[in-house]
Amino acid sequence: MIPTGEVVTMATDYLLAATAFAAAMWLWKTAAGTPGRWWAAAFVATGVAAVLGGTSHGYAPVLDKQAHGLVWRLTYVTVGAANFCVLYGAALATLPGRVRRAALAILLLRLLVVAAALVALAQFRYVLYDYAITLAGLLALAAALGARRQPGAGWVVAGVAASALGAVVQLARIGQGRVFNHNDLFHVVQALGIALYARGGRDLRRAEAPVVPREP
Repeated sequence: MIPTGEVVTMATDYLLAATAFAAAMWLWKTAAGTPGRWWAAAFVATGVAAVLGGTSHGYAPVLDKQAHGLVWRLTYVTVGAANFCVLYGAALATLPGRVRRAALAILLLRLLVVAAALVALAQFRYVLYDYAITLAGLLALAAALGARRQPGAGWVVAGVAASALGAVVQLARIGQGRVFNHNDLFHVVQALGIALYARGGRDLRRAEAPVVPREP
């Protein structure tokens, strides 16, 4: 029988996945440009990671050690793919073409290195450390949008705040030992962050594209 705490964690992971998939569908349809669609792809990857993570939590008692480890490693690599998509979308929205190509090469190299490290180490704290770099990139995106007086900066900053709060909850293990524990709170806060990012991502355009006012 699955322990009660793990059932709750599985449920909140699946809630996060549902939020990510819904945000991806909405953003793909409403995005003003290619950067927003890269963010939609990031939400799909996030949803897949949440499904894998929830399955790992919920079915840990019936998964053998090897299968459990494989699921976690796939979860970590999928999170890395989501980070890549988010940052490449941000690069499209802020950098000119020549610099953007260099950024793509750097982001691909980062993805390969991070994925290899996470497969080897299989520790969630390293996922959070890597995500901190992504959050820094998103803050830089928000600063660039604000400097150009383009829409979306406030939503991105709010999303970063939610993500940072979730990371604090995880690292400090707030609520550990309770039925609704630090993992569950982290998932709920991350779901809120995804909704905020989706709203900010809707208005993202390539850096060279003209800004066209949109309905709120």
